[in-house]
Amino acid sequence: MKLHYLLSTTCLLTLLLSAGCGGDQPEVEAQADTAADTAADDTDAALADDTGADGSGTTTDATDAGDTTPTDTAEATGETGTACATSADCDSGFCLPVAPSGQGICVARCASIEDCDGDERCIPIPGTDAESVCVSATLCVDLDGDLAGFGPGCPFADCNDADSSVQPAAAEVCNGVDDDCNLRIDDGITEVGDRCDTGFPGACADGQIACDGELRCEQRVAPVAEACNLSDDDCDGETDEAAGCRQAGEPCASSADCAAALDCQAGLCAAPAACGDGLVQPPEGCDDGNASTETCAYGSAGCTVCDAGCTLVGGAISFCGDGIPNGGEACDDGNTSDADACTSGCQLARCGDGIRQLSEACDDGNADPLDRCANDCTLPRCGDGIVQAGEACDDGNAIDTDSCRNLCVLASCGDGLLQAPEQCDDGNLDDTDSCTARCIAAACGDGFVQPGELCDDGNTDSSDGCTNACEPAACGDGILQLGESCDDGN
Repeated sequence: MKLHYLLSTTCLLTLLLSAGCGGDQPEVEAQADTAADTAADDTDAALADDTGADGSGTTTDATDAGDTTPTDTAEATGETGTACATSADCDSGFCLPVAPSGQGICVARCASIEDCDGDERCIPIPGTDAESVCVSATLCVDLDGDLAGFGPGCPFADCNDADSSVQPAAAEVCNGVDDDCNLRIDDGITEVGDRCDTGFPGACADGQIACDGELRCEQRVAPVAEACNLSDDDCDGETDEAAGCRQAGEPCASSADCAAALDCQAGLCAAPAACGDGLVQPPEGCDDGNASTETCAYGSAGCTVCDAGCTLVGGAISFCGDGIPNGGEACDDGNTSDADACTSGCQLARCGDGIRQLSEACDDGNADPLDRCANDCTLPRCGDGIVQAGEACDDGNAIDTDSCRNLCVLASCGDGLLQAPEQCDDGNLDDTDSCTARCIAAACGDGFVQPGELCDDGNTDSSDGCTNACEPAACGDGILQLGESCDDGN
């Protein structure tokens, strides 16, 4: 019994210390080695006790004396299925974490399903060759904490429960590992097949991405013999260096000696002659580098130009009045008349150009609104809103009762038009009629004797010689005058 227990402890310590840490960790491996060595020493001692000093197999410890509890066996503290923190907490010596909580659960070791109870199954621990444990149908053992593991209760089966980066939900990367547990290594890498640069010269730079445990740029083109095609076919860093691939300016006997797109001309490789290349070569008479035929300078009498066929020809002339707008012309109606919409200077007729058109009353060619021609090319007039010479005012309207008369003179008392604040305006300055010279309605007391008045002394004192009714004072008028002792008005 002692031997069986110590052997199990040795295996369990080695398993949990390596699998539970999720990778190669020297410190953990060292602890596992120490624990295994210690367990091995205990196993040797147990073997000695079980076989006896003489090798007969007869024990001499407390068990033979009637004590059925091994004195060197750790006390069991947890039944299968109960929570645990370490394997020492379990009767079975196995404490394994479960998903998704990560809580440890005591499980029993098994050799087959007959060793398990109820709905439990005997399942091998991933990463080991011999160890299997009984796992309930509702449990998912998760050694690496990635929520995938082994056991009937696992939503995802983990193909490597010692590595949290390997599980069914992981993305496959190029690393020589089946990261997503689909039984295929490095499959579905999206970069594979993309074009890349191998870093080699010439045509050999063309490559595509491949995965062979790691991503690399795989050469697609192998070097071949150099040909005259403006490409580095042999991948030596030089282009068309083979015989028959001479560059521009190099000596040649025929065009076959020259690189592609070059001809042998006068013993040198050069670009083929072409009209429009800017180089005058036989049989060209000219070559101005374009395929158009120019015209002579505007207004010139004539010139020689290079046409589209690289031949010298007489150029077309252009001038104002030729009927073709060019050279900065706004218009060209083919005549020199200033009376139409296009002037003799080939500009559009407009008010202010100094040329009087049929629709204009005047055009003095300036923008001065105060001279004898307004800016709209009309003659100045009273009522145009512009005060011209001889006008006292110009309010631009035909209202004769405002401050500026329709004759462009300022409104005044006596002009016969009632203006504010006049009470009347009879068109004269006579103070003896019904409207005074100040355009105030005549009234008794204004100092002017109007029709119907016998007197008007310009005041309201009835005790002087003229009463407030503009009548001479008299005894019996009811007003006590100077020299009267009384006046009762009767």
